[in-house]
Amino acid sequence: MSINSRKVKECFILADVGKSLEAPSLKDHLVKLLDKKREVDIWTDAKVDRVIDDNRNSQRAYRFKTWNWELKTLPLHTLGVCPTMCELPDRYCIEAVPKTSADIRRLLEGNEHLRDYEETNEVRKRLTKLRQMWDMMRVAS
Repeated sequence: MSINSRKVKECFILADVGKSLEAPSLKDHLVKLLDKKREVDIWTDAKVDRVIDDNRNSQRAYRFKTWNWELKTLPLHTLGVCPTMCELPDRYCIEAVPKTSADIRRLLEGNEHLRDYEETNEVRKRLTKLRQMWDMMRVAS
């Protein structure tokens, strides 16, 4: 599918919404995301474009609008994670998803420390974000 595809645009919007949803459980998260999908389904094309243009993360919106996108399913081991995921150092965000997952698991289990951050609050903030993501993924698997 090309960048002009309505489905690709909807995926961008829903991924963006999914990143910021507050939900106590994976089930609640998915219910909220499905509700948003039903809402987006009835938006006009002009509104979809406007929401993308007004995205709070201008870099993300720029990448979406200037890169070529396809909607397809790929094996997890062939995918990388988003650079600076949870504002982590690059070395945690350059491998395939399974490798990144193993590295993050070591962080969360306390077997490795975030050496790039001197302030305890910064480390705690990033690990809290990771724990929330990890808990959600663990429930989903």
